[in-house]
Amino acid sequence: EKYMRSFSLSSTQTGFMLAALRKCEREKIPVILYRAMAATPYREAQSKHGLDAPITQLKEIVAGMTQVRFVDPAESSEVKCRRYIDALHLQGDCIREQDAFLFAQAGK
Repeated sequence: EKYMRSFSLSSTQTGFMLAALRKCEREKIPVILYRAMAATPYREAQSKHGLDAPITQLKEIVAGMTQVRFVDPAESSEVKCRRYIDALHLQGDCIREQDAFLFAQAGK
């Protein structure tokens, strides 16, 4: 948690990302953004330190876009595998299920 306290996104990062998403929207290029799976205690620590605020903001921005979608496999009942090597890395056998979910989202 000590490393989370000093984390922040730079205006260059966010500006570039938003410009890229807007261009994709104008050009009608479909984009799926997803939040990587992470263990529940890690997500709770992110929330505690305000690190989920940029994700919430991004979800609000893309909500008004037709070509850009944000999905979170951890919020889906379709993704059942929750075995982690560490807080940020799923075990290999879980990757297939997560990938299948993400590719299915692309078809919607």
